[in-house]
Amino acid sequence: MPSIIEIAATAPDEVDSYIQAYTAAGGEIVDRIAVGEGFQLETGVKAKRIPVRLSEPMGGAKVSIDNGTIGRGRGVESLYYQAAHIPFQYLFELSYEEAKSNYANVMDANQLVFGRAASTVPIWKDIFFHQDGSGVVAGAAGGSVASTVSVDGVNRTKYVFADVSDFVDVRNLVQGMAVEVFASDLTARRSPSSGSNVTFIRSINVDEKSVILNQEIASATNGDILVIPGLIDPAGVFASGYSGGATPPLSSFNSTWPAARTVANKGFTGDAFRHGYLYPQNTDPTKYFSGLQKSALPELIPVATDASGSPLNHTMIVQLINKLIKKRPSVSHSDWTGIISLEQKDAAWRAGQAVITTMTQVAGEYGKIRDAAPSDMGLSDTITLGGVVCHADRRQLANRVDFLVTKNIGVCKAGDLRRVTEFGTNGFVDVMDTTSGTPKYTFLMAMLDDYDFAYRDPGANALIQNLSVPAGY
Repeated sequence: MPSIIEIAATAPDEVDSYIQAYTAAGGEIVDRIAVGEGFQLETGVKAKRIPVRLSEPMGGAKVSIDNGTIGRGRGVESLYYQAAHIPFQYLFELSYEEAKSNYANVMDANQLVFGRAASTVPIWKDIFFHQDGSGVVAGAAGGSVASTVSVDGVNRTKYVFADVSDFVDVRNLVQGMAVEVFASDLTARRSPSSGSNVTFIRSINVDEKSVILNQEIASATNGDILVIPGLIDPAGVFASGYSGGATPPLSSFNSTWPAARTVANKGFTGDAFRHGYLYPQNTDPTKYFSGLQKSALPELIPVATDASGSPLNHTMIVQLINKLIKKRPSVSHSDWTGIISLEQKDAAWRAGQAVITTMTQVAGEYGKIRDAAPSDMGLSDTITLGGVVCHADRRQLANRVDFLVTKNIGVCKAGDLRRVTEFGTNGFVDVMDTTSGTPKYTFLMAMLDDYDFAYRDPGANALIQNLSVPAGY
């Protein structure tokens, strides 16, 4: 990929001041539905307990009113689950040559890099919110296809995530995003073929569901997985505390999350990374939620309908609402905010079209069946299903619709987003060329935040899963 210097060296005398962005960034769902603003928990070296009232004081028994004895009553049963924080650093780098003023005829390099710094934080947050705690951003379903391609005379690794069972594909990736490559069993990290440069996404082909990395990965193999960087340190210690055995290191839903924070590992241990909504929305009763096994406490499991490969239809929405009434009468489906994939928004629109073409158009009759035809005026970013406003989300899994009580989504944090420092003398640091040993003067900046998403009453949420995906995607 050409650097700013290369662009300057070959550019014409006059350069358009407008810079077009060719990136998959913008319109993040975390901003649109105010994710994490429901509540905030402050924590430090210990996890935060979230108390739960599990039962009502419902003691009682039939009694004789003629000298009968008073029986025993009961109180309430309570328990707690825990939330903790996970640190992450946002890193920005600009070479001395790129920052030199004589290239200002092309672009303001400082503004281009560091001016975009704060803008990347919500992009990362949106990617984090679509996680399940494992740190995997692409390839978890398996079936990735690896190859080597030559771009600009440089060998680079290409991955295609187009397996029929992969409903994530490339939607959690952004051009310029740093990633690390792991083997399919998540126990080994793959290194670049040469050097030690950071691996990042150079380009994305949405139609092909493929990415090209900035460099070639040694031993790149079909089935490889892309993950959040830093989940193991340079010495090979896994952030989840993994040291061998049957449990993969980059995993989630472990009974040990959150385990005690240690110096040797990055923050609390037990799960690999931050817990987006796919963590509380998991319906597998064998999984754990913050140390509590769902089979022992089914109240933690969200209301769910399994489409079993069928298209989205209005009956599924009605079933969810009725199941919620039976499970949580104190919660209304009007508390839900829907997150619907673009594919399922299309499916809902098609279902609505079918209703419109078959419904008798008699004055006063149309609209009596609530949202049989979903409200989607002008193909907007929202669609209404069963009275629930659903936001179209390009990062949502293609085969599901989730309904979240957003006021129950908060953050557990150890501090606010903060700029760490400018490194080196006058803000510059000597970055050595590993091949020639020549120093490359570079300006580095880092921002740090230390949080994880936290959830109250995940059982009040709902989802429709395993939907068929309309043709054409």
